[in-house]
Amino acid sequence: MKVKFSVALLLTIGLLLTGCTSKDKMDFYDQTYSIDLSAEEIQEVSLGASEQKLVAVFGTPAKVEEVDTPPSRYYVYNNLEFKVEDGSIIGYILSHERHATARNVTIGATKERVIELYEKNYHERTKTGAAIIGYFDKQLAKNIEFTFNEEVLIGIMVSAIKSGAH
Repeated sequence: MKVKFSVALLLTIGLLLTGCTSKDKMDFYDQTYSIDLSAEEIQEVSLGASEQKLVAVFGTPAKVEEVDTPPSRYYVYNNLEFKVEDGSIIGYILSHERHATARNVTIGATKERVIELYEKNYHERTKTGAAIIGYFDKQLAKNIEFTFNEEVLIGIMVSAIKSGAH
C-alpha cells in the first residue's frame, strides 16, 4: 500500500512539474505588452527577407532540411538556423555567443541581463524542461524568446507571428 501511494505521489508531482507548465507562446499574447523588435536581425538578414538574400549574406548552408507540413525549409549554418516558408524567412535560432541580438544579448548571458536589456514585460513558460522568457512586437508581428538552463542563456529564437494565431 505504501509503495502504491509513493508511486502515485511521484507521478502526480512529475505531471505538475512537466506537463502543466508547458504552454505555447501564443497563450501569453494577450496579457503581454508589446515591445519594439524592429531592429532584430542577423548580419542584415531579418524576418521577411528572401531566401536569396539569406544565401547572398551567409553563403551555402551546411544543410537544407525540407519539411512537408507546413511546406518549409530549414537552412542550417554553423550555430544558426533559419526557417523559410514561401521564399521568406519566418524565423531563426541563435545558439552561439558570436551572434548577438539587437540589444546585444548573446548566448551565455544571465536571465537577469536579458530582462535588464529587454524590459520586465515578458511572458514566461517552460518547454521540454527549459525555462523560456519571451517578448512580442504586436505592431510588426514578431516574437523573440530566450531559452535558459539554470539562469544561463542557451538559445535565442526570433519568429514571425502568423496572422490569426492570436
